[in-house]
Amino acid sequence: MTTPSTFAVGLALALLATLAATEILRRLAPRFGLLDRPGGRKQHRSPTPVVGGLAMAAGLGVCWALLPETRPHVAWLLGFVAFVLLGAVDDLLHLRAGSKFLIQAFIASCVVIVSGVALPFLGEVLPGWVVWLGALSIPFAVFAIVSVMNAVNMSDGVDGLAGSLGVVALLSLALMSSLAGHAITAFQALLPAAALLGFLAFNVRGPKGVPARVFMGDAGSLSLGFLIAVFALVVASPDRVGVPAAVVIWCCFIPLADGLSVILRRMSRRSGAMSPGRDHLHHLLLAKGLSPGGVVVVESGLGLTAALLAIMGWQVGLADWVLVAAFCGGFVAFHLAVSRAWSAATATQVPLVEPASFETRAAVNQRPV
Repeated sequence: MTTPSTFAVGLALALLATLAATEILRRLAPRFGLLDRPGGRKQHRSPTPVVGGLAMAAGLGVCWALLPETRPHVAWLLGFVAFVLLGAVDDLLHLRAGSKFLIQAFIASCVVIVSGVALPFLGEVLPGWVVWLGALSIPFAVFAIVSVMNAVNMSDGVDGLAGSLGVVALLSLALMSSLAGHAITAFQALLPAAALLGFLAFNVRGPKGVPARVFMGDAGSLSLGFLIAVFALVVASPDRVGVPAAVVIWCCFIPLADGLSVILRRMSRRSGAMSPGRDHLHHLLLAKGLSPGGVVVVESGLGLTAALLAIMGWQVGLADWVLVAAFCGGFVAFHLAVSRAWSAATATQVPLVEPASFETRAAVNQRPV
């Protein structure tokens, strides 16, 4: 039986083990070539260890090993390890986007089929129209996992941002689970949030704008996105936690809205939808004069506010279709506002990267890809 003391020990263990693992791995990173070097579209000025994902995996691994009652399904554990390894290989070798996408879909498919973490029911998406996915539940779950992973990966462009958005998503899912009466699921979602806090101690900007000492890397963004997506599917599943999918989707509003908005803009100008670029919300906010810390506060604050409003709507009895309509309307408003801001910035030649006080002056006038 999992007791409150087990909860406390597990959270402390995940946090402290990740702190220790990050410190050790960042010192070892140069030996194994796990460094993100400056150049191209990158904005940091010195080689930075990309071991955050490995450190979080180590921290969670210690917790799961010492406290068996905190372990998720074995298929989720194997999937988590697989995405950590895939991300680490990508950090070293820089895999092609197409190849990486196919591998992601294959691993996600295996996890969904073995664990049964599919989503057969979407709720009342329109007034009077209840959607049951039936045979499409497995493909939909795979699509959801891959989408969330890549949304988290695309948000990893400012010190502390992806980690902070991940904390927001996991805390939101834990709150939903708790309100639905599933304390164990809530606790399991809080463990990676605790590990993220240990990583963020090395990843957020320090006093006077001192850059991050460690980056998350693809090993972190892919495995983090995987955990968020799996817990979201569990929380939304009618035979598990049972929170309406129309509520659960709000836990990742900012990463999903920003990622989809970027893809739509790139498609409109016929450029690679998944290619790297400087056209995300965080690039726009930097161009408007916000500091990296300010960007993290704004985006995380917006994400947390959106999730809490959806949870409040659920608690007061709003219909699923109202929350779905609000999500779609929120995305349309987000896309139009950001697209117009980019058009205005391009027309007035506003710098589209961080101010020179934070990064190299030579990069200031670069345009988004």
